Amino acid sequence: MHVLPVKDIWYRKIQKCYLSEECFSGNLRPGCWIICRLSDGSEVISRAFPHSRRIFSQNLAYLDQSVTRNTSQNSEGLSLVDFHPAAHVADFREAVSVDVFVNNITFPEISQRDTLEMVLKRILRLYTFSRDCEILLEDFCPLPITAVKVTCCREEGIGSISPDAALKISNIVFQSQRKRHEESFIGYHTIEETISDILMRNVKYLKSSAQKFTPPNEILIVGSSGVGKTTLIHHLARKFHCNVFSLDPMDFHGQYPGESEEMLDKFRQTITDLSKNQEDRLSIVTIEDIDVLCPKESASGERNNTEKFGEALMNFLEKMSGVKGVLLMATAKDVTNLSGHARRKGRLEVEIFLKNPDKKEREEICRGFLKGDEELCAWIAERTSGFVAGDLKMLIEKGKARGCLKSQLKAMRLSSVRSSNLLVESDSVDFEDLGGLGDLKRTIEVTIVAPLKDSSAFDRMGIEMTKGILFYGPPGCAKTTIVRALAKKTHMPLLAISPAQVYSPYVGDSERFLARVFHEARMCAPSILFIDELDALVGCRQRGGSSDVQSRILAVLLTALDGIGRRIDGAPEGNVLAVAATNRPDVIDEALLRPGRFDKLIHVPPPVTANDRVEILRKITHNMPIEGVNLELIAKQTRNFSGADLRSLCREAALQRLTVDLSADSLTQEDFLRALAGMRPSLTDTQIAWYRDFEGNPYL
Repeated sequence: MHVLPVKDIWYRKIQKCYLSEECFSGNLRPGCWIICRLSDGSEVISRAFPHSRRIFSQNLAYLDQSVTRNTSQNSEGLSLVDFHPAAHVADFREAVSVDVFVNNITFPEISQRDTLEMVLKRILRLYTFSRDCEILLEDFCPLPITAVKVTCCREEGIGSISPDAALKISNIVFQSQRKRHEESFIGYHTIEETISDILMRNVKYLKSSAQKFTPPNEILIVGSSGVGKTTLIHHLARKFHCNVFSLDPMDFHGQYPGESEEMLDKFRQTITDLSKNQEDRLSIVTIEDIDVLCPKESASGERNNTEKFGEALMNFLEKMSGVKGVLLMATAKDVTNLSGHARRKGRLEVEIFLKNPDKKEREEICRGFLKGDEELCAWIAERTSGFVAGDLKMLIEKGKARGCLKSQLKAMRLSSVRSSNLLVESDSVDFEDLGGLGDLKRTIEVTIVAPLKDSSAFDRMGIEMTKGILFYGPPGCAKTTIVRALAKKTHMPLLAISPAQVYSPYVGDSERFLARVFHEARMCAPSILFIDELDALVGCRQRGGSSDVQSRILAVLLTALDGIGRRIDGAPEGNVLAVAATNRPDVIDEALLRPGRFDKLIHVPPPVTANDRVEILRKITHNMPIEGVNLELIAKQTRNFSGADLRSLCREAALQRLTVDLSADSLTQEDFLRALAGMRPSLTDTQIAWYRDFEGNPYL
């Protein structure tokens, strides 16, 4: 039976479990206390009641999970494995010790331990629990207390605290967004070890009075949306038993001048005082999306409200630096938008970049969501390059709900480029769909696809993979289609731009757009960045055919291809394959063709032989109703036709057939010959010879 929490239906009953009437046999009676064991290993203490057939489903257990033992990390898809009557129910007359979890540090009872213990004792008398139980109070406690964990109870069995028993609070843990089932953090072991080392140094500094060296206590974690920045922080907080404070900007925006600074200073003082009272526990202050809160200064020099609050926040960072027992951890999606003043010494000194997970890490993340299905995890990891943990979770959840993971994978859009219009759909094109080009496809398979899928051969030789590829050839010869097929073959996201998208009437916009494109490509790496019509974008300085705008764009493109500033702009060093296409390779600037940039030049030839054209025609007419059409004859009569010309020929034949007879259901040889009579090839012998000569010596 599946577990459906009672509070998620339409009302809530504390510690009640509704089962089907068939379960009440033998020693089980309505109202009896039972211990329910769930599929994740956790145990729930509740009272059993039969549910009505007319209201409840017979194959579900309606269970309130407010009192649990051995709480797991994941509450999704749980089922009731077993239940048995409780062994003993009594009132606890000896002292009970608890840890208290709060989500607010400003209520007055927190400093009055006796009053807080008295209020908690009255609330806990409503619950039946045992040692090591965790009790959720967020719906019933008048104070900002989310949960209580029973740490010490000398009496065995389950029961309630008696009026005469004492309740002692062992620890008060501050966690602003504490949940019963926290998301588990999987992967990024090196990053986790790095931050854990900083936490350990702060713990030693907190417990040692002789240590003179002050460890860094302000960390900036950078990564794309959904990569796991906040999950990592809360995972480490649980691991090191830290208090967690969340700085919500909405609580500190003042209406009057100086009010924000006053509220932030009061918040800082409260955290400092509480940290002094708990000398054995670190406190973590989290600031999410600090790149939005502390943006770069505007070019106009005018200060808006966001920049004013950013200045107050930077003063807060400076005052928190070096505070003993307090660790500040901020997150950012794009540090190119973050003010440089926030990244200097004394503020956010340590910067850690969470790159998108690689294939091995994606497989490990999938194993956390799909228990035991190794084959499916490997299949997903192979086809989800550029996906972050949030994308994988959404993919698996929606795939399970809809019963088709493959269709959901096609509909998924990467979190890192979800707001971008550069992502191109490539799943509909494959190398098998391209007619002709047999030698070219083998070359691409050996020199590009194989190294991208497995770089071990390159690692053994101590060389790097190709970073830039330039496809050149006559118009209509499938250069763009080859790039889309390459993206599908390697399961890499494809981002594409054209000169029309880059050029802008405003000074500096084109350069900023191009830099942002490379930044997005690195954030969703491994990825393919495709630049169409490269000759129109940058021109050639050697021939004097480059304008001032093209020269500036060329400078940005050269810098981006070299990878300069890759760590400065906050993007991790990812594997980005830059691919460009052009019809005029002779007017490409020589600086772009040197080794390390577009150093791999691949000629995409037209179908010069009849056999190539026949193969293309067969691919095009695969889904067309043709009867008695001699494709070999048509191929012989289409000399100097490109692939695009052949596709246009087939379309024109179909249109002419429908013009004659709108109810026609097949095409004949006459339809093709009639369409061919009205068409002419787009290529000439001179063009084909020129590209062949350029292929022989491209640097002349």
